Amino acid sequence: MLYKLTWQTKDLDGWCTPQFVIGDIGPIHKCYNALIRAYRLPWSSPSNLCDDAVPLRAVVTAIQAETDNGRGSIVYEWGWPGKEEVAK
Repeated sequence: MLYKLTWQTKDLDGWCTPQFVIGDIGPIHKCYNALIRAYRLPWSSPSNLCDDAVPLRAVVTAIQAETDNGRGSIVYEWGWPGKEEVAK
């Protein structure tokens, strides 16, 4: 099975264009962790995040059959406030 890591960073103008990579779970998991370590504030954790706390959104989805409409099912997620979705 393949996995897709999609991420966005935030600058003064708002959320930047989504970026993504596709691969096996091992390398994707390492990339996901590296992104979080690079952008996470020292005091932030998933339980105390707010929309502006971390300038990063990252989500890993499992890529499934074409009947899945390309959305996949979420495996990991970081920094998503729940009210917005990555632009396709």
